Amino acid sequence: MVEQGMHTLLIRVLKVNTPARRFYEALGGHLVPDVEEQLDEGGVVLVQVAYGWRDVNVLLLSKK
Repeated sequence: MVEQGMHTLLIRVLKVNTPARRFYEALGGHLVPDVEEQLDEGGVVLVQVAYGWRDVNVLLLSKK
């Protein structure tokens, strides 16, 4: 992403997916409250939340 000139990242995840949410938080992602969205999947309502990074370089630094 960085090599392609993209420096921000937004990832959506199901609100009930606590393990994934903890993973994104551990990587420095911040919950973006304005992006919460409900999806209707065959009559089942799923709620998505989003985690964002203003600078994806922090993800590169976390690998070292």
